[in-house]
Amino acid sequence: MSLKNITHILNTETLAAMTTHDSVDELNATYWAQVTANGDQLTKLEREAYFRLNQFALRYVGVAYLSANKLATIVGCGRATIFRAFKKLRSLGMIEVLNAKRRSDNRQTANIVRILPLPIEEMAPANEMVSEVPSAEKESKKHDSDKGKTTKEAKELNDSQGAIENGPQAAQQNDPPLISSLLSSFSLSSQPFDTTPNEILSAFSVGTELTRAIHPLAIPVEQRLELLTKGIANHVRSVLSRQFPLFVRNFDLLAYVRQIESAAIRTAYVAKQKNLRSVTGYFLSVVISLVRDEMAQMAAEIAMEEAEGEGLSGYAAMAYARYVAQEYASGEGVTQVRSIIDECSIGETG
Repeated sequence: MSLKNITHILNTETLAAMTTHDSVDELNATYWAQVTANGDQLTKLEREAYFRLNQFALRYVGVAYLSANKLATIVGCGRATIFRAFKKLRSLGMIEVLNAKRRSDNRQTANIVRILPLPIEEMAPANEMVSEVPSAEKESKKHDSDKGKTTKEAKELNDSQGAIENGPQAAQQNDPPLISSLLSSFSLSSQPFDTTPNEILSAFSVGTELTRAIHPLAIPVEQRLELLTKGIANHVRSVLSRQFPLFVRNFDLLAYVRQIESAAIRTAYVAKQKNLRSVTGYFLSVVISLVRDEMAQMAAEIAMEEAEGEGLSGYAAMAYARYVAQEYASGEGVTQVRSIIDECSIGETG
C-alpha cells in the first residue's frame, strides 16, 4: 500500500481516539461473547491469535499495536498464518485492521488492530450464561425430572463448581462441591456410556485438548473434572490477581494448554521420585509458576512494543518500557517484567 494512502499516524493520540471499549471489563466481556459466538469457526491458532490481540489491547482499551512478526512469534506460527488469521477474524466481525505510519520519518509501522464488540442483541445470550450460578440444592431437586439432559446442559450445571479437592485453596472455598453429585446423577441416569475416566470427562463436555494435557496426573476422575472445569482457572485468578490484574481478568484456560501440559508432566515425574503430599497442590503450584512467566513475558512484550511505537530506541526505549510495565503488572510482577525488559535490551545492544 502506498504511504500516501495511509492516513493514520501512529502515536498516543491516535490510539487513544480509536478505543472500542470503556473499560477492561467490557473488553473481557466482548472476548468471551465473540468466542462463544464464533469459536467453533476458529482454528486453535486463530483463537490464540485473537486472545493475544486482546492482551495487547489493554492500555488503549480495545486497540492493539502489534506487528504480524511479533504476534507470529508469540503464537508460535508463521507470518502468513497470522495474516490468514486476521482475514478470518475480520470476516467474522471480530477485529478491524488499520495501516499506520510514523510521523517522524513517514515510514509504515505495524498494524493497528481494533477489537470489535458484538452487537448488543448478540451479546445478550453470552451474558445470560453467567448471570446465574445454580446451587447444589437446585441440582438435587432437578435430578429426578431431568435425567434426560444433554451433556451440554450437564456441563453448564458443572460450571458452578470451583473447589479443588486436596488443593491448597480448598480450605478457602465455601461453595458446596457438585462434582460428586453430578457424577452420581450420570451413573444413575439411563445414558449409555462406560464409566472410564475418558468417557466421564467426555460426558461433561470437557475438551479433549485439556483432558490430554493433564493425562499424566495420577488422580481420580473427580479431581480431574474439578481441575478442568473451574479449578485451574480459579486458582490462577486467586494467586496472580495482584501481580497481573489485567491479564487475569481475561484468563482463558485454552490459551495456556502448553503450560498446563508441562506442569502435568513435571508433576508426574516428581511424584515418581518422591511421595508428594498433594499431587493436585504441587501441580497447581507448577501451573502458577509457568503462567506467571508467560504473563510477565507478555507484559514485557507489550511495554517494548509501545516504546517502539513512540519511536524510541536504545536506553530511552528501555526506560519507557520499564515505566509502562507498571500498568500491566504490580508488586513482584513488575520486578519480573522489568527484569525481562533489561535482558532484552542488553541482548539488543550486545
